[in-house]
Amino acid sequence: MLCAIPALRALRGTAPRAHITLIGLPSARWAVERFHTYLNELLPFPGFPGIPYADFDARKTTRFFGECHERRFDLAIQLHGSGEAANTFARLIGARATAGAHRGDDPTADPDLFVEVTEEPEPARLLRVIEHLGASPGRGTELEFPISDEDEAELAEHDLEPGSYVCVQPGAKRPWQLENFVIVARALHDRGLRVVLTGADAERLIVEQLAEALDGDALDLAGELSLGATAALVRDAALLVANDGGLSQLAAATRTRSVIVCPADADIERWAPADRALHRPLGGAGQAVEPDAVLEQADDLLSEIRAAS
Repeated sequence: MLCAIPALRALRGTAPRAHITLIGLPSARWAVERFHTYLNELLPFPGFPGIPYADFDARKTTRFFGECHERRFDLAIQLHGSGEAANTFARLIGARATAGAHRGDDPTADPDLFVEVTEEPEPARLLRVIEHLGASPGRGTELEFPISDEDEAELAEHDLEPGSYVCVQPGAKRPWQLENFVIVARALHDRGLRVVLTGADAERLIVEQLAEALDGDALDLAGELSLGATAALVRDAALLVANDGGLSQLAAATRTRSVIVCPADADIERWAPADRALHRPLGGAGQAVEPDAVLEQADDLLSEIRAAS
């Protein structure tokens, strides 16, 4: 979702009075609340064949399309990957026009409204769809995440001095081996940094295992913070070490230095943060990642902080 913010920002900048509806998973409600200047409402995605993350119920989806037709949208913009199934879904919304991206083999794609998918970072891919419709890129592919006073207050309860700690997130669908995180976290602790463990509720088990292996030398905040407070936590960290995933984009949005461990089959060019001065993705291209490589990049990033202070 964070990768789509530059495209939504450009859309709003070009159409300041438009009513912009996000069709997405119910879990994306935070995006409408957090980016209310870019989005007006969330319309929960009903499920559709070929699009993951939501169960498909034909009657529910048919009712959804009927409601969309009644609303008479002017434009439906598909910002979901290659569009192989999503373009069909977008057309069935019944808007006056449909735009998006395709892989170049869709003869029904109007070249005035659709762009071909190319190999580039995800924020740039999505922004190019909006630029093709005539929008100004504005601030380009820069990610952002607004942090509220409530987020700051929630984080303040944990009494963490900005720049004195490193965030470590071991959880992901394809996690790096736990013993590797133990080696890296211990080494960072020995360098004088407080280790703060992060993760969602679903990642509590692996975080608890890491905390136990560190013998009390880490603060476990997995599942304890809201999304906004997690963003504030990452923003104030000296460094983030994590598996590839949403937290890496949060580091990009908050300008926090990071070392990201990616699985061997990861598409780093598409999904890793684009600023390689601040963010060091390791892995991909069939490569395994060793703890020494992570620590080498971590030391390099930490030395930059010390040199600037």
